[in-house]
Amino acid sequence: MANILLQIFLILCLVVIIIILFFDKGDYLTYTVIILILAILVCSLAIPEARIVNTYILAIRWEIILFLVCMVISVEILEPFFEELARRILQKNILNQRIFFYTLCVFSMFLASVIEDLSVSIIILPFVIKLCRKSEISPLPYLFGVTICLNLAAAISPFASAENVLIANDFQLNFIWFFQNMGLYFLITTIFTLIFLDVFILRKNIKTHYTQRLTDEEEHLDLHFASLSLIKEIKEHSTETPIISRHLFHANSTVLVLYFIGLILIENFVLVGIIILLILTIFNPVGEGTSKKHPDLIFHAKNADFKLIYFFICFFILETLMELNGIIDMIAEILLTQQNQSIIVLCIILMVIVSVLSGLIDDAPVTIIFHPVIVDMLATYPEYEIPILFAFIIGINIGSNILPQGAASDLVALEIAQKERVVGFNYLKLVKVGGLFAIFHVSIAGIFLFFMI
Repeated sequence: MANILLQIFLILCLVVIIIILFFDKGDYLTYTVIILILAILVCSLAIPEARIVNTYILAIRWEIILFLVCMVISVEILEPFFEELARRILQKNILNQRIFFYTLCVFSMFLASVIEDLSVSIIILPFVIKLCRKSEISPLPYLFGVTICLNLAAAISPFASAENVLIANDFQLNFIWFFQNMGLYFLITTIFTLIFLDVFILRKNIKTHYTQRLTDEEEHLDLHFASLSLIKEIKEHSTETPIISRHLFHANSTVLVLYFIGLILIENFVLVGIIILLILTIFNPVGEGTSKKHPDLIFHAKNADFKLIYFFICFFILETLMELNGIIDMIAEILLTQQNQSIIVLCIILMVIVSVLSGLIDDAPVTIIFHPVIVDMLATYPEYEIPILFAFIIGINIGSNILPQGAASDLVALEIAQKERVVGFNYLKLVKVGGLFAIFHVSIAGIFLFFMI
């Protein structure tokens, strides 16, 4: 009886955290820590292991935390580089809106395959809005394009999201595994996604914009190209001062290429992250005013945002408490007994459940909570490792986009659009557009599962 009450209490703690995540994206970490401490105190009254400090130290997957720390600081160091890279690439293609759209989407997906999609949103979207306004074109199709493509890109690489880092580390999945088992799915869904975005969003905004702006004598011109006055404006704008020097841009480009190669060839991704962080720190010295610049890792660490990492640590501990109380085993048993005679149905059920939960809340806690469930499934069906992990990765990364609150990059996009007063890019619109694409992507994944098994 006491064990059941304890399980109910922990489930309530999880529900409260979910509600906080749903309504308060600003200070969710404070409330999460308070609830976690309360859960530890209550569990320690009934479970001996919960009274041992070493239990919580071992619960935290330190190799993942260390890599995420390196990645967060590296992104903070490279932020000016990414802004300059975006400026160079996008300004060369802004004159043709369709080329600009495809370049922006592909470029965003490439960045998201190396660094976390949230960082890409923070870096790319403000610059896109600024560039569109200078070019007198609507930013709507580009905001939708980047947001949806970032959601899709999260499934292609073990380093495209913090959740993928966790999954890749726990199940020993490298870049080659993702390329072999997720590559074809990513390619097909990307092609269809870009085509649908072009047909249903880009073309509508292009025609609406130019119909309003062109005179009757100019309507015969190609609507996909800018007017002569706009071309002149873009050329003048393209001469603005670079964000970073040419030498520093080339140096960081080289380091980024080495980082990408290192993640592919070297299994110890933590070592790669540490080495690249040190190189970036040396190549990007800091200094105030006329003082001599010098490498300063502490300076970059102070400016980095570690909120997500602290949140991961809290949920690692909460997962351990749920394992000690038998909640994880109960979830796994319920899932395994639903359709144990049909692995394909089981994988689809897993993908749908994870997708719905990731869409309703945040995908980070869902990843951590379902980790031991996946371990039990793989122990029961070791011959179906690939479809089980495929369904799990799709549910976490793709299914979470059904609602904006399931993907941090979506919330950042909404926040940036609101701050920049972009009309037409709001929560309801993103639910409609992003949700339909997420359902479409998950449906394609279901078809892939039939061919895998």
